[in-house]
Amino acid sequence: MDQDRTDPEPLADTPRPEPVADEPRRNEWWGIAVRSLVALLVLAGAYVALAYYLGDRIPNGTTVEGVDIGTLDEESAVEVLGDKLDPLVEQPVEVVVDGSSVEVEPGQLGLAPDYEGTVDGVTGLTFDPRNLWASLTGQGRALELRTTVDEDALHGALASVAQELDAEPVQAQVALSRGEVRVVLPEPGVAVEVEETAERVADQWPQEPVVEAAVSAVPAALTAEEVETFVADVVEPAVASPVEVVVDESTATVTPNQLSRLLTVEQPGEGADDEGLVLLLDEEGLLELVHGGLGDVAQAPRDAAVRLGQSGRPEVLPARVGAEIDDAAVLLGVREVLQVDDALPQGTESDGEGEEAEATSSPERPEPAAEPTVEDRTVTVQTIEVEPEITDEDADAWQVDAVMSEFRSQFPTGEANEDRTENIRVGLRYVNGSVVMPGEQFSLADTLAPITADRGYVEAGVIVDGRLVDGIGGGLSQVSTTLLNTAWFAGVELNEWTPHSFYISRYPEGREATIAVGLIDNVWTNDTDSPVVVQTRIEGDEIVMRFWGDRQYTVDTTTGPRRDIQEPDSFTDDSPDCLTQTAVEGFTVTVTRTLSRSGDVVREESWTTTYQPSPGVTCTG
Repeated sequence: MDQDRTDPEPLADTPRPEPVADEPRRNEWWGIAVRSLVALLVLAGAYVALAYYLGDRIPNGTTVEGVDIGTLDEESAVEVLGDKLDPLVEQPVEVVVDGSSVEVEPGQLGLAPDYEGTVDGVTGLTFDPRNLWASLTGQGRALELRTTVDEDALHGALASVAQELDAEPVQAQVALSRGEVRVVLPEPGVAVEVEETAERVADQWPQEPVVEAAVSAVPAALTAEEVETFVADVVEPAVASPVEVVVDESTATVTPNQLSRLLTVEQPGEGADDEGLVLLLDEEGLLELVHGGLGDVAQAPRDAAVRLGQSGRPEVLPARVGAEIDDAAVLLGVREVLQVDDALPQGTESDGEGEEAEATSSPERPEPAAEPTVEDRTVTVQTIEVEPEITDEDADAWQVDAVMSEFRSQFPTGEANEDRTENIRVGLRYVNGSVVMPGEQFSLADTLAPITADRGYVEAGVIVDGRLVDGIGGGLSQVSTTLLNTAWFAGVELNEWTPHSFYISRYPEGREATIAVGLIDNVWTNDTDSPVVVQTRIEGDEIVMRFWGDRQYTVDTTTGPRRDIQEPDSFTDDSPDCLTQTAVEGFTVTVTRTLSRSGDVVREESWTTTYQPSPGVTCTG
């Protein structure tokens, strides 16, 4: 058997055939290799295609403020975010300070959402299998919503908000009323810190629409301790008990209730003292109370004067030295008792509740004649003698016992003239006894006014537009004419007088004067060194007027001829209020007064009067 197994030796030069079994095996491996390469290429292409597809999509499960934007492209995601989140970002921002708040629109604050920026960079091509796996399996993340902030707009809007939310500090208030002290203690205010608040708003928006503003405390001008100390040391002692002012054994008592109306507490910054509270005193009001309580201690001085005596001649009244309370000493003492630093400015009134009106000026405080005596709450001062302006020595130089001039003026009497005569009598009563001091003027209109029934005047004939009509006070022109002529011959200075429009025969031509209160006056000046006393009376049908005093001049009068004569008209009148009137011609006349002293002419004065013709009126009614 072994031989059968032994291969025979090959024949010489006979070729051996190639093996046939290895060829099919090599081709099979090549096929496997090609197929494998194709499969890899297909897989690689699919992987790349998937990477490109997922690179344009937001990873699955990605959210912004709870809004799912997974698998969306950026443009679609921006649209979705706008639809879902606009209600959130359009909600007003509420800025809060101690329970008070102000709402502001985000646009006013310069706040806006940035949807594009939020999704920017979330998509993109990647071949990292881990990222692809996350995109496929929903392992996205929650993105923070990006925002934009206009810093200028934000700070400007919050500055306006601060004006509404800032709270001024409560300043101390100390008021006095009815003898009691009422106190409001100070409290700090609040100021919004715009910079820090802006940072809070920008950081919290839009997730937190309610933002607690950053604030700082604004202190009041005074602390509670300072106020309480001032009240305890100054105000309460000031009104604790009455203050007594003693002058010449008379006493005025100012009660705590009155003191509380006179005292005012000035707050820092309201006056010259900006460092603390100041107690002020209404000095004018205090002096009024003191003077009222001291009765007749103060007496005004009385000037030497002159009057008509019962004998019908002037008599001199002696001067009297007056006495006044030393107000400066009273104020100095009371301020010491009350610990008052200053006075309420003049023109300032206290309402008793601690409120002040605007000050108009500061008082200039005089020095006291003598220092007051202060014991506990009692102030003792002395009176000050006050000399009269016109002394007895001045009066000794007066010459009032001589008649300067006298003038008589006859007036019509009878039943028809009773009302006119009554007006003359009333007018003379107001003129009689008038004293005109050296350099002073006498006004007849001021002396007679007002011309009313309450003053005793009645209706009688007056001249209006050249006609006689009834009017209250008719006849007073005769008083005026008498006064003019008395002053004329006394040689005093004549300032103002007006003749009638037409001539009345009972008066001197050119030396007569009408009167109409408010329109026409009769004024003269005492240009002597002694008083002039006016004395007047009625004797029968005459007014008698006399000036007492020191006549300086000899008076001469010249009346020129009538010229430019104008004849009057005449007519009848049947009206029920007609007054009969005699026709009088019109003319022009000049009168001259010459004043001489010791034979020498000192002054010559002339007045020209033109009278209109007065028509004759016959009443037929």
